[in-house]
Amino acid sequence: MTAEACAIYSQCMFKATFEEYQQEIAEIAAKQECSIFACRRNGQFAGIITLEKISEDTAEIIGIAVKKEFQRCGIGKFLVRSAALELEINFLTAETDDDSVGFYKHTGFLVTEFIRHFPDGDVTRYNCILDVNTL
Repeated sequence: MTAEACAIYSQCMFKATFEEYQQEIAEIAAKQECSIFACRRNGQFAGIITLEKISEDTAEIIGIAVKKEFQRCGIGKFLVRSAALELEINFLTAETDDDSVGFYKHTGFLVTEFIRHFPDGDVTRYNCILDVNTL
């Protein structure tokens, strides 16, 4: 992947250096149950989604990001739908934070809030589940 793809995908990563991005993508790509999908618009990367198939009919979104200038244009929903069709699954899951929960709600995921306990404090997180047949 390129620096352009890194700049997009790093939005959904805690580790945001190019080297850390490359390492994470390489680890995802090496797993047989993981998939990476990218979308181009006007000749440039517009969005990227990474998923891990966790059962025959379910995959978990590891990360999804859309280039700022293409956000709110349907690219995220397109990536979700396209990946689900390609993987032939019925359900998608994701865990997210306050910054991204709106996307999941808008896309049709059922969202439940929970508290994750970390050594440096508690954080609000969200479990998101989508029946892809509703898209």
